[in-house]
Amino acid sequence: MKIELKSIKVLERASEETTCFEAVLYVDGKKEGVVSNEGRGGETRFPSYELRKRIDEYAKTLPPITVFGHPLAQTADIVIDIIVADSATAKDVKRRLKNRVLFVRDGKLMETGALAPAQMAEAIKQVAAKPNTRVLNGQPFEEVLAAVKADAAVPR
Repeated sequence: MKIELKSIKVLERASEETTCFEAVLYVDGKKEGVVSNEGRGGETRFPSYELRKRIDEYAKTLPPITVFGHPLAQTADIVIDIIVADSATAKDVKRRLKNRVLFVRDGKLMETGALAPAQMAEAIKQVAAKPNTRVLNGQPFEEVLAAVKADAAVPR
């Protein structure tokens, strides 16, 4: 089953216990309707109970996720929440790549402060010259995103 969300709108200010969002849900390329969450700790609303059940059944086939060191079976809500979170992360990373150098040094994700466009090329060269450093700017976006997500998963 291929699950996609389009036109994702997140309202950070309204998010309390969960992420407040609204998005258009597509399953296997077919538009199914709108999914949303009020951001107050409740479940995600689906266009129909039957669709929620179908996605719940699919979620049972996915590997568990780890939360605070414990495995947690996936559900329809978790599948949707992960897509929303991944979308927000991707948007943030794209914004940061425009005026910062993102790099991994000694296994840790780091970034420069904001730079003017004219400073970016020189800053990238300087950062890349450091030992044990991999500059993420200019790499395929999926690789950059994977590095950011991997760093976020490391307990600090």
